Amino acid sequence: MASADPDPLIGLHGFRLPPDVPLQGLADAAAALGVGLALAALLAPLVLRLTARRPKAPSVETRIAALKTEPDAIRVPALLSLLQSRAPEAADRFRADLYRPGGLPGAEAVEQALREAG
Repeated sequence: MASADPDPLIGLHGFRLPPDVPLQGLADAAAALGVGLALAALLAPLVLRLTARRPKAPSVETRIAALKTEPDAIRVPALLSLLQSRAPEAADRFRADLYRPGGLPGAEAVEQALREAG
């Protein structure tokens, strides 16, 4: 026994232009292109971030050489900071004398500790 009600699936289809519209394929292609471009715009920053090259950190020797022209009042604390970040156990041997008058170590001693720490 057939139902007199119209088919309920007819209302589930999306909006479409009438089938006799000229260039229907062009309209569908434009819609697909728009969706594709929107997805590409959303994914492009993620892909670029994942594939970007990260700059290499300068070597210890490069950092030491960059500080050679600085006065000792700037150079020694910068070298100690570098030593603390690279080898905290090596920096501990300078810590006890740092706050005493004249307790700032020589730049050469800190450079040597940096080179030994690698």
